[in-house]
Amino acid sequence: MRKPRITTKRVLGATLAAGLVVAGTVALAGNSSAATVPAMTITPASGSTAGGDTLTIKGKGLTDADGTAVAVSAYYTTAACADGTPSSAAGYSNFTTGLTVVSATKAVLVVPGSLSLAAGAGYVCLGDAAVGSANTIVGSAKYTVGDAPTITKVNGNTEGGGAQAVSTSTFGGTTLTVEGTNFTKKTVVSVAGTAAVTKFVSDTKVTASIPAGAAGSGKAIKVTTEYGGVTSADQTVTYQSVLKASPSFGKASTAVGVELVGKGFSSMTFGAADSNYVIEFVPGGTTRAAADTISAALCTNIVIENDTTLSCRTPSNLSGAYSIQILKRGTTAGSDLAKVATGGVTTVISRSATYTAANF
Repeated sequence: MRKPRITTKRVLGATLAAGLVVAGTVALAGNSSAATVPAMTITPASGSTAGGDTLTIKGKGLTDADGTAVAVSAYYTTAACADGTPSSAAGYSNFTTGLTVVSATKAVLVVPGSLSLAAGAGYVCLGDAAVGSANTIVGSAKYTVGDAPTITKVNGNTEGGGAQAVSTSTFGGTTLTVEGTNFTKKTVVSVAGTAAVTKFVSDTKVTASIPAGAAGSGKAIKVTTEYGGVTSADQTVTYQSVLKASPSFGKASTAVGVELVGKGFSSMTFGAADSNYVIEFVPGGTTRAAADTISAALCTNIVIENDTTLSCRTPSNLSGAYSIQILKRGTTAGSDLAKVATGGVTTVISRSATYTAANF
């Protein structure tokens, strides 16, 4: 093993380094700054130019041993955090009013919504004095600012042009094409709070596959990027319950067993005279409305297996094409299941399950 050679130059270098450590600083070649700024982490590490974002900060020494906050000011700057008077920093914006120090290692910062920050990369700085005074930096983290997205069209319908709804089944899968501005590769479209599988096309266009959801209308469409989110003002999604039947065909004039897959079966009651729901085989092309007579072509022997699956037996008098629909009864006279009273709307709970009874 080769022994290192001791030279006068090395001895002087070691002596100088030891002296700097004792003094509390280490000078690095080519770096005129002797002090190290305490690092911290911010989640999320990016936000909107309009402010309003809530940031979670993790660091060290944010309070003293008694729990008194050491970090008393917060600000944003496009230059690196440095000791001194923050208000003179490049791209300075005061965040102090939104700062809450939770512990020595955690703080919460609500970026003021009254700001208009310049898009780009910058830093969030925590200081130990008011922003108008000389500060020592308690923590520093990178923070990127960008413009929040906007929505201009959904499936060709213009935002702000009047209420429009995209219809889909409770199973989802219908494509949403959203046009707007400031989309990024991290763009996520959500419907009623559920994230959809989203594909970035360009900074003005994304597509998404509507996720499964509960039946109903007015489901909000939201677009979110790392720089904020926007909810459509008048473009929504309507979920229409549908059934899937297996098998979807059988022999005419023969009762057979079928399995229906849908949603919400656990909350429905079938079979008794006062049951809330019936499963009807509606002739193809027929629509149910208020005061309609419910036919005798009803599923019998209904067994709810779970919230999404039930089985029953088809009527024995079928011939032709049918749509299997779950109907919610309106107000009736007595317990007469055959007739929905005037004003008692027959609500179509499901559509689209088709069944064909044919002579084989």
